[in-house]
Amino acid sequence: MTEPETPGTTFPPRPPGLTLLTWLLGFWSGAALLTLATLWLGEGDIPVNGEPTPRALVREMLVPMLVPMALATGGAAAALWLDSQWGRPATFFAFLLAGPLATFPRWQEATNPGGAPLLGLLVTAPVLLAVGWYLFAKPNVAAYFRALTEARREGRL
Repeated sequence: MTEPETPGTTFPPRPPGLTLLTWLLGFWSGAALLTLATLWLGEGDIPVNGEPTPRALVREMLVPMLVPMALATGGAAAALWLDSQWGRPATFFAFLLAGPLATFPRWQEATNPGGAPLLGLLVTAPVLLAVGWYLFAKPNVAAYFRALTEARREGRL
């Protein structure tokens, strides 16, 4: 959390939702990394939809989805934690990336044969709207980031 260095200046408190988003993104990144580790370190088949699936095939399906997701969520969590200027866009990007990756054609084919990838993207839209509103339009969050920008411009941070 960032505090101003100049005594007597007012600085809005860090919105609790930003801290919650930071922890959520960190957990999300850690889960993706843990899943990647188990794909390489484990042995035997992995059940997908109740059917044993060769580990190599699951790796082939999941690695293109999990690596970008782990990087995006980990970077966004770090940016929010450090109150970086790019924290809000990075967080929005991580959520934006989740929709297409969750409906990644190979993964969709294996887990939901005949499923509609467009439906997954449509379900993601309200989440994107909510996250975008919170990060960029919610008054206390916008005020917090404006204060950070001003404090950096004035050399107080």
